[in-house]
Formats: sequence, structure tokens, C-alpha cells
Amino acid sequence: MRRFFRYYKWHVFFFLLIVVCLSFVLFNMTISTTPDLIIGYVGDRYVNAQTFNDNKSTIELLLKDVNGDKKMTASLLPYTADLQSDIDTLLVEMLDAGSYDIYIASEETFENCEDKSLFANAEEYITFGSSEIKTLKDKTGRIYAISIDGNEFVKRMGILDSTDLYIAVALDKDKKEMSENRKNGRNITGYIIDNK
Repeated sequence: MRRFFRYYKWHVFFFLLIVVCLSFVLFNMTISTTPDLIIGYVGDRYVNAQTFNDNKSTIELLLKDVNGDKKMTASLLPYTADLQSDIDTLLVEMLDAGSYDIYIASEETFENCEDKSLFANAEEYITFGSSEIKTLKDKTGRIYAISIDGNEFVKRMGILDSTDLYIAVALDKDKKEMSENRKNGRNITGYIIDNK
């Protein structure tokens, strides 16, 4: 037996090293989860993602733990382009991916989106009352996006120039029941509008 280990000790050592490395990689893959809220910005303006990461704790306190990792996490994914046609294409691709809970874009970008039924009815999570809030409506008169123009909370979250920007909550593709992620999106959007 000693002869066996003397001859194969390096083989056994490298085999164990590979097993440990693979175990570490697999363990990290299983604990990495998606955020409880994903905000997608599409437009031609600079968005400071670092400012968002520095200040997102305010938002994360309001989230429900959707993915079961015992942490509430929010993520802002900014996508910028120069041409309006590219921006419109980006929004359509984001909607097709279906992994974003909140969308922020300009009025023109939202209006150029053909399928506005992919956004939740804002009257279900915002109380408009008598306040003058600018909104975007689809052909049926349903409000799907709310203006965040001049919103100081949004500015603190890294979107430094919110002129002519709107916020909308995504609907799940099946539209039968709103997922917990979308409920987080609805709650956070309401908070952003109320705390301008």
C-alpha cells in the first residue's frame, strides 16, 4: 500500500484538488441568485450605476425576499444608445426577455412600443387623486407609465437627468397572476412616485 501512495501521491493530490475546485464552483453557482427587483433603464442619458448601488438600501428595505436567499436585493441595469431606433429596439428586447420588473424610458420610447399591454395598469398601485401627475395612456385610456420628471428620489438613485422620463411596471407574460417580483416593482414604483 505504501508503494501505491508513493507512486500515485501526485495523481491523488491533483484529483483531490480538482474535486475541491469543482465543489467550490458548484457551491457558488447554487447560491448566486437573481435580485428581488430588477430596474431596467433604456435611453440616451448617463446613469450612474455606482450611485444607485451606494443608495439602494432605501429601496431594499421595502422589498420582499422573492428568491429565498434571506437578502433583499435590487439591481439597476442601464442600457444606453444614441439613436431613437436603437433605444426602441432595446426596450422591445428587454420586454421580450421578461426579466425586468420596472422600466424607465422616455415618453417617445414608451409611445413607440407597440404592445403596451406588457405594462401593468398604474391605477392599481398609484392613487392619483387630484394631484397633477403626468401619465402615459394606451388606446383604451389605461394608464401604464408615470412621469418621474424632476423626481429627487430618482436623482439620488443615479438617474441624474430625469427630464421627460417615465416609469412603468412590467406584467408577467401569462398575465394571470402578478409574480412577487412584479409586486416588488409595483410597490417600489409607488414609493418612488410618492417620495418625489
